[in-house]
Amino acid sequence: MSQHFFDFLDEVQKPGNFNALFPDERTMRLLLWLYAKVSTGAFPRGKFKESDIYNAYQETNKSGINSRLPQEYINSTIGNLHEYFLLYNEQEQVYTFRDYGRNVCRNAEVALIGSFNPTNIEIICGELLRDLKQVDSKSLLLQWLELKFDVFEPKMSNQVDALDRKINVAVAEIRESAQLQQGDVLVTLKKVDTYLEKIRGYNKELRSAFSALKDIDAELGKHIVEADETSILDKLYRVQEFFPEVRYRLDLIDRRLDKLQPRLRQFFGALNKPLFNTRVESFLRFLLSSSTIQTEGVKKILQFPAGIPPLRIYQPTSKFTIVEKKEDLFPAISRKRQIYEESPEKRKLAYAALNKKVLQQDTIETWIQRILKDSKNEGGIDYAGYFMEMVDLQDGNIDLAARVTHRLLKIASIGQDIRIVIDKDKPITHKNITIWTTKIIHL
Repeated sequence: MSQHFFDFLDEVQKPGNFNALFPDERTMRLLLWLYAKVSTGAFPRGKFKESDIYNAYQETNKSGINSRLPQEYINSTIGNLHEYFLLYNEQEQVYTFRDYGRNVCRNAEVALIGSFNPTNIEIICGELLRDLKQVDSKSLLLQWLELKFDVFEPKMSNQVDALDRKINVAVAEIRESAQLQQGDVLVTLKKVDTYLEKIRGYNKELRSAFSALKDIDAELGKHIVEADETSILDKLYRVQEFFPEVRYRLDLIDRRLDKLQPRLRQFFGALNKPLFNTRVESFLRFLLSSSTIQTEGVKKILQFPAGIPPLRIYQPTSKFTIVEKKEDLFPAISRKRQIYEESPEKRKLAYAALNKKVLQQDTIETWIQRILKDSKNEGGIDYAGYFMEMVDLQDGNIDLAARVTHRLLKIASIGQDIRIVIDKDKPITHKNITIWTTKIIHL
């Protein structure tokens, strides 16, 4: 029996499907008007009549003229919307939105609102991870993939899109500022610069919320090994591909900010330079017109206006008295040179101390490489477990753990391999030792 493969590109380009999925502009305006009325409760229980559809056209007519439409056109438009956008109840003779039509309009609404809330994403990520850890059967795994993740995916994508649109808004404001007067330009650009810093903060918050997805990715790896059906494997791989894609888009936003902000500040400098020159010129003109020359005997003294200190042209030179030291007058007392005696016992102790130092550095390097490797493989790790393990190996001594932590902080400060996120509100205690919740994220 041959298996049928769905060719999306071939199907969507068929005239019947394309026109049904993507109505023309006039029809789309009509649908958005109906969706807005349903959202505000103007149509009880989301039901509307054919006369409401006709009113929707009249209200959204771009020409502003309430032209009369033939009944055939109304019937044809409604008929084209039956397949994906509108559902007709013959008994009540009313229409409601189908799921596809409602989602198209809702996506437009969400995109225009541009709402951003990384806290919601963090909560959803936590719920996803908690539900995934409870999956112990094929049916529960399918339920998680189709009901849980499919709901989360568009929300996460919308958050990233909202960030990107905020940058587009900032770029548009910069372009508009070029048409403003000089004073207004500076005010506008300062607002844009603050706005960009806020976007960078949003991006960091979204990355923190997104870090929980690394744990989801690791948990999914266990189910991929156990999966025995192609359909389940395809869904699992699609979920795993989603995480790097979101991270890539967040990196693109960072790069856009990195390119935009230096140019914006360079523009600041170009605008401030003529303003500075103008102020200097005004100050010099003020000095020339308001200063006077006073004569004291044969001296002529330049007198600046009140509030401006006098200019010191002649700087008196300080005089120093040099006292020569007579070496034969106060001879230095010779000191006996200390000689260190070397013995086999002292040599053995010195070698032991040096060997202990070398072993300590090797141990630190071994832990560093282990932590970096785990963070790279898993995308991110909880550092508290490693810290407490080192403390246990040292019988409660935190010297090794403190040195490893110091090295990791130095590596993170360079910003090439890892990033350290610390949550001071969630301390972790083990054997009377308390540290903050610390995550090491691989870059």
